[in-house]
Amino acid sequence: MVKMCRVVLLFLAISLVATGQFVAQDDPVMVLTVGKKGISDKFGRKVDGATISIKQDGKAFKTVTTASNGKYEDVTMPYDHVYEITISKGGFVKKVTIIDGKKGYFPEDVKEKKTEITFVPEMVTKQPGVDYSIITNAPVAKARIDPSTGQMNYDMGFISRRSKEIQKFMEGVANKEKANEAEFNTKLAAANKAYSSKDYQTAIDKYKEAKALKPDHPGLDDKIAQAKAKMEENAANAELLAKFNAKIKEGDDLVHTQKWDEGIKKYEEAKSMKPGDPIPDKKIALANKKKAEAEDAAKNQQYAAKLKEAKVAFDSKNYENAKTLYQEALGIRPNERFPSDKIKEIDGIMANKA
Repeated sequence: MVKMCRVVLLFLAISLVATGQFVAQDDPVMVLTVGKKGISDKFGRKVDGATISIKQDGKAFKTVTTASNGKYEDVTMPYDHVYEITISKGGFVKKVTIIDGKKGYFPEDVKEKKTEITFVPEMVTKQPGVDYSIITNAPVAKARIDPSTGQMNYDMGFISRRSKEIQKFMEGVANKEKANEAEFNTKLAAANKAYSSKDYQTAIDKYKEAKALKPDHPGLDDKIAQAKAKMEENAANAELLAKFNAKIKEGDDLVHTQKWDEGIKKYEEAKSMKPGDPIPDKKIALANKKKAEAEDAAKNQQYAAKLKEAKVAFDSKNYENAKTLYQEALGIRPNERFPSDKIKEIDGIMANKA
């Protein structure tokens, strides 16, 4: 019996212990208890919020729920009834156990008034795409009254058959899970590589494919959210860059037609869009330089024209007009010595005439 119990522990841990403790009623009872271990998964992690629903002769009898330590309150179950015990929780495989306290029950045959049934089935986490009906469609274990002793005992024949059946199925699931793990790791590596390469759409697609293989894997939702945020950031940056480049082009077009101030204004608008970008400052500096050069060239033309007019007037001995023109030339180029010298010369000529 001990050997068989070890086999079934992969799927259901159940022990039957008769005690001499009396309860209030005279008739003997069974007590469903979690013992010291608590409900857990195959890794030993306690399962919180698992529901244990008990039917008595097909009708709802009692429901208890596991706490954070995997334990639940004891349930007293009178003999002379058949109990269907179902443990379930979202994300885990449902399991059913049958405790038959009716067939072969004779109160006088039960030596002890209280029979403890330690009920701690191992919870199996569901894997995507796996059909667990082989476990859920039939009980995983049964206990019954041994007709030779009148005491509650395992139906070891049933348990052995179910254990082998379920173990074979779980081995197949494990093999599939191993293949699933390899595929998951491949998808995850591809997603991380795409993310590092800033190919965020591919990264999102690969993270989603990985998530389809392992919906509960921690961190995938965050990775998808981060990739989406990067895509949105890139889209926003692309839109900003397009507007920025458009302003720069407007400025270039205006500067090209020597509309310096209007062009500089466009560069300033571009600068406000991307304050840290050096392009607008370079464009503004170049526009100001070209503006200054153009203004200087215009002054040179004006200055040369005035000198030419002044010379014609001077050569015609129209000294008053010549002096005025040289003064205008000096106004254009205040630091030029030639107009001043000509004005002095004209003043001398006019003084001698007087």
